[in-house]
Amino acid sequence: MLHAAASSTRLDLCCPARYRITVQGRLDADRAAWFSATQLETCGEHTVLTSAVADQAALHGVLALLRDLGLPLIEVRWLATHPADSALIPEGSQP
Repeated sequence: MLHAAASSTRLDLCCPARYRITVQGRLDADRAAWFSATQLETCGEHTVLTSAVADQAALHGVLALLRDLGLPLIEVRWLATHPADSALIPEGSQP
């Protein structure tokens, strides 16, 4: 059964949510394009990605892609869950 998140204080495995992911290293322009629905920020030798993802499975897909690119994971931070986040996720944009 799917549950809709009622507010930004509840995290659900099957609902969209926004995350900030920090990795060690920098993404070049070509690889940054793979994260089209993502805000990218470079802070020294770290890259910070902020994005809404469709659900926990999509989050794991993003993390696997970062791993495959050889970017060590520093932090994953849940920012919010809100039904409006689903509008921020373009179809076919998840890895």
